Amino acid sequence: MLGWPLRSVLLVYAATLALAIAAPDALLGFAAKEGPLEQGSHVVLAAAVVAWLVRVRQPPRWAPLVLALALAVVLAEETDWGALVADNALTSAFARLTGRPRLHADASYLLFAIPWLAWLAASLAPTWRMRLGPHAASRDEVVAAGLVAVATLGSVLLPIEWERALEEISETIFYALLFASAVRRR
Repeated sequence: MLGWPLRSVLLVYAATLALAIAAPDALLGFAAKEGPLEQGSHVVLAAAVVAWLVRVRQPPRWAPLVLALALAVVLAEETDWGALVADNALTSAFARLTGRPRLHADASYLLFAIPWLAWLAASLAPTWRMRLGPHAASRDEVVAAGLVAVATLGSVLLPIEWERALEEISETIFYALLFASAVRRR
C-alpha cells in the first residue's frame, strides 16, 4: 500500500499530465517563471519555515532548526533576497557581497539540494534516524522526494518551456512535502 506522501505526489503529477494534455497553454502560464504557481510556492515555503520552527519544541531541537534555516535560505533565494517583494537593504547587501542579485544559476540548485539529500539519507540510516528522532523523514516521504527528484531530472528531456514548467511544479511539490513532513503527527 502506498503511503500518503507517495500517493499525493503521484496524484499531483497525474493531474499535471492530464492538464498538460487538456489545456497545455493554461498549465504553461500557471507554471511560468514568477507565475502564480511560483508565487504560491513562496507561501508554501514560508509556511514550511514556520512549521519546522514550531517543531523546535520537540527534542532534538537542532534538527528542525537546521531544516527551518535551510528552508529560510531557499525562500530568500526564491524571492531574490526580498527583491520580488520590495527593494530592500538585504537585496542590495546580497548583490554587493556576491556581485549578483541571486544565486539561482547553474549548479546552485545542487547546493540547495544538499541539506535535503542529507536529511533524507540520514532518515534512512538507523543511527541517524535515532538522532533525528521525530524529525526524521518517513520511508514514504523519502520515496516521494525521490520521485520528485526523478521528475525534476527527467524534465531536461522536455522542450525548454515544459522543462521550466515541470521544474516549478516539482519545486512546489517538494516544498509542500517538506511542509507536510513538519506538520504530520507521529
